[in-house]
Amino acid sequence: GGGGGMGAGVVMRQRPTRLAPIETAPLTSHFLTSANTLSLAAALDDDVADSSFLGPPSGSHISGYVDRSLQSITGRTSSGLFHSASEMPAGSLVSRGTTRTPQDTRLLESAISGNFLFQRLDANLRKAIFDRMDRRIVKAGHVVIRQGDLGDYFYVVEGGQYGVYVQDATTGSPLLVHTYSTAGDQRASFGDLALLYGKARAATVIAHTDGILWALHRVAFRDELKKKGSSRQALAKALRQVSALSSLNPSQLQLLSDRMELVSYENGAMIARQAEEMDAFYVVARGELICSVRRKDAAGVETSRELLRLMPGQYFGERALVAPNARSAADVVAAAVVKGGGQGV
Repeated sequence: GGGGGMGAGVVMRQRPTRLAPIETAPLTSHFLTSANTLSLAAALDDDVADSSFLGPPSGSHISGYVDRSLQSITGRTSSGLFHSASEMPAGSLVSRGTTRTPQDTRLLESAISGNFLFQRLDANLRKAIFDRMDRRIVKAGHVVIRQGDLGDYFYVVEGGQYGVYVQDATTGSPLLVHTYSTAGDQRASFGDLALLYGKARAATVIAHTDGILWALHRVAFRDELKKKGSSRQALAKALRQVSALSSLNPSQLQLLSDRMELVSYENGAMIARQAEEMDAFYVVARGELICSVRRKDAAGVETSRELLRLMPGQYFGERALVAPNARSAADVVAAAVVKGGGQGV
């Protein structure tokens, strides 16, 4: 079918086998809403919980080291470790948010793989978030975050060792409670609750060695989630126009939207082939698609004729959701789109 169309380049895809258990099946691609994010956050006690930390047992007392490290950088003693102020990014900037290399992406994916804030985000959204992160160099003794400061940044450790300290309630001295390190190919991150709100930091983190951190500001994280939310709203609106889905209520349409996956196609890629079985329903997210039919003349020569172009918000393949062995009525190909003299999808 071609009930409303779809566009080239990037499409949202839903396979029919995922539609039947619509009320009970687990989400395969779920947008992280503020409601479920905050409910998860409420279960955490502090910013520094991380099951992959390495280092001395809780309570190790090294206030002298902390004092010397701080004095070499700031001239303050450990009494200056704990106060409330606005937070600045750690270290010196190496590279501001830009397209990441495959090596960068693997490192960041590994570091956030077990983090609840990122687990339900699809690969495209994670990539967009990674592209907003800054790579920063820190020196030994640098205070990355300070207990009591209002947190704005989430950090991923690329290199170095970082001690986590809390202020002893009785003596006021700093106690080492965790150590983050990349030793043994461990991937560590900290400060994730700062992505949700400007909560006061629960601990101080100090670089024990020179190192490299990736920093993500809360505003950048939220910006990308808002963009995702807007695209999901547009998708839900498109689904309401599909006659095959008319029996679904708004909550069911939202669940269907959450289960659809974002798929990218290169220019000229064949998404569906005429007369072949369809295995998915598609909604155009970005770009443009060309739908054409092939016919043979009396001499047996096959020609192709363009029928229509599908733009963002349009869809095709809806029969695949309800009819077994549904077949495509046309070839559907990702098209090159020319805008302002430039070519792209």
